[in-house]
Formats: sequence, C-alpha cells, structure tokens
Amino acid sequence: MPEKVLEIFLAQAGEDPVPHSAVGVEANRGVVGDRYYSGTGTFSDKLAHKRKSEITFIAAEESDAFNAATGESLATVRRGAM
Repeated sequence: MPEKVLEIFLAQAGEDPVPHSAVGVEANRGVVGDRYYSGTGTFSDKLAHKRKSEITFIAAEESDAFNAATGESLATVRRGAM
C-alpha cells in the first residue's frame, strides 16, 4: 500500500507553521511559500550558494507518539510533511 501525505506544514520566518493540504515545489528552490523558498529562513544566507532544499517526512504514528509523550505538537518543530 503506498504511503500518503496527510498534511504539509510551512512557516514564514518568525511565524508558527501552518498546515496545507497541497503545495507547489520548484526544482532547486524548494516548497513554494516556505521561508527558505522566499530566502527568509534562519539559514538562508548560509544555504544561498548551495541551491539545496529538503523536506522532512514524519510518519503519523511517530507524530502521535511524540505528541502523547511530550504534550506538545510535533508540528511546532518546523519540519515538513506528515
């Protein structure tokens, strides 16, 4: 059975992540609407010459376990897709 993306979280610099059901991506730029796509991420200056973007995929079961163990939402860690 193929895996399925349930939510994608994007954040602008200094803002909380916001869930999206769909996003656009651009080769060598990243996820449209993300802080690194717009060049405002914490490490944007360091990464500007590398033209590398990454998405972190997190299994929903792992997210649920993290949330239950910590009382926090894994979405707040500012990483990718569930």
